[in-house]
Amino acid sequence: MKSNSSFSFFTPTRIEYGPNKADTLLAEIHNLDATFPLIVTDRGVMDAGLLGKIETQLQQNKFPFDIFSDIASNPTDISVAAAADLAREKGHDLVIGVGGGSAMDAAKAIALLALNGGRVHDYFGYDKMEKRGLPLITIPTTAGTGSEVTIWAVITDTRGEIPIKASVGSGLICPNVALVDPCMTLSMPPLLTAYTGAVDWTVGG
Repeated sequence: MKSNSSFSFFTPTRIEYGPNKADTLLAEIHNLDATFPLIVTDRGVMDAGLLGKIETQLQQNKFPFDIFSDIASNPTDISVAAAADLAREKGHDLVIGVGGGSAMDAAKAIALLALNGGRVHDYFGYDKMEKRGLPLITIPTTAGTGSEVTIWAVITDTRGEIPIKASVGSGLICPNVALVDPCMTLSMPPLLTAYTGAVDWTVGG
């Protein structure tokens, strides 16, 4: 049988999957020669206690880190700019995105801006940056978004009267490594688990 369809698939992110893979974070930080990570997350992840195993690893090894948790369900250009400014001012050399698609998309944009400068608006579209941003590790806490490996970051542009979603796309914003740990999803509400993990069989008829 012949098929006229074709596609190209590219993801440079190394994926480490398995229960308790989040516990290997320190080794991944050392692999990237980083010494001062910025953790990007949201209040929901913090309230659920999901940062516990992340913080414990860093604290037990006397690793300095900061947490930026002002990420909304639709991350904005404003919060991304604030976090990127923080990363530059304090000298962070790694970004760790912990959460659902919003936190990980924000982490991609923050890592990009921390080294490339400018505003996130400068990079809306595809392949607008010249170099990679800070090294990036993603740790998803939901299933289904795929943001831990995709080449896109969706950020809300608040400059106009009506905020609109815009995308930054490039292989240069892909995380260096994704620690996909199913244990990090166990505290999600059952309904959210179903929404993010189910296949919509109605698509395509």
